[in-house]
Amino acid sequence: MYFINTFLFYTYLLLVISIPILILFAWIDKIKTERLNKQLNEYIEERNKLSLKSFKKKFRHDLIGQWISVGSLNAPILDCWIFKNDGSGKVLHKSLLFGESTEDFLWRSRQEFSIEISFLKDIGSSQVWIPIFYDFKKINTEYGEMIALVEIEEYSQLENEFGILNTPLFNQEINHVMNDA
Repeated sequence: MYFINTFLFYTYLLLVISIPILILFAWIDKIKTERLNKQLNEYIEERNKLSLKSFKKKFRHDLIGQWISVGSLNAPILDCWIFKNDGSGKVLHKSLLFGESTEDFLWRSRQEFSIEISFLKDIGSSQVWIPIFYDFKKINTEYGEMIALVEIEEYSQLENEFGILNTPLFNQEINHVMNDA
């Protein structure tokens, strides 16, 4: 009988302690989510001030910077492309199903709104350069309308599937907003 009473007492005590802790964690998560939403809305307002024309001017010959996919809050896949000044780059794929993977690549400007990419894993045999044509367009997301990098066919038609970049991709500032939360 003593054992049962002791067990019930400690079980009750554990419940009494754990419920407020769970409520505290839920409250903290709610505050973080609200802060992230506020920062995203501020980002979107600022980004909407920029026009497609300014993106096209800035990224006419290269995509230097960090580009991430932001299709949905519930998206199980995240792609992050980093294009560096020195012609190198890295792509990070994050997936709930398959985990994380990274690939290094080289890139070079081809012509206006066109680059070529060669993945380093392909360099061993013979270097293969893959042409990528791109443009910018406004995309509706859960965060509102944003300017996105989209891969196109050579003659300005949007790719049926998103192509090698898995576009649409958004510029690096949104990634900083998410990491600050």
